[in-house]
Amino acid sequence: MPFSISKINGKLIFKDSIGYEYRNPSTFWCIQKADEKYNWKDFNEITIDTSDYETNNDDYTYSKQNNFNKLIT
Repeated sequence: MPFSISKINGKLIFKDSIGYEYRNPSTFWCIQKADEKYNWKDFNEITIDTSDYETNNDDYTYSKQNNFNKLIT
């Protein structure tokens, strides 16, 4: 299931949609740690799909069937 994330006024905002097993919380943790290290600028909401296959080609995801744009490696 996909979730969304944005950074507004220096704060990460997660909108979880209850993903499979621990995929969403694990990805949240990785993003938080990366932001602590790199202090990213604010960014608009993006969607990350942690399902086995993407549900929308515009989402970032770990697995792609149709194209490899926005593939997280």
